[in-house]
Amino acid sequence: MSEITTIKVSSKGQIVIPQAVRKQMGLQPGDTLVLARYGNALILKKLTLDSLLEESERNFLEGKTLSHEETFRGLT
Repeated sequence: MSEITTIKVSSKGQIVIPQAVRKQMGLQPGDTLVLARYGNALILKKLTLDSLLEESERNFLEGKTLSHEETFRGLT
C-alpha cells in the first residue's frame, strides 16, 4: 500500500517518521535504515540482515565487487 505523509526537517536536519508508519513498517529504536537519493527523491528502506545477504549473494554470483554505495543502491 502506498502512502504519502508530509514531514518537516528540523534545524539539525532530522526528520520524525510518524508513529503509524513506524508501526506498519515494524521499525524499532536502533534499527538501521538505508537512505538513497534518486534525483530529487529520497527513499528510506529498513536494512535487514536478510536484505543485505540477498544483495551480497546476487552480486557475488554476478562476479561483482561493489562499494558500499553500490551495494546499498540495490536494496531500494
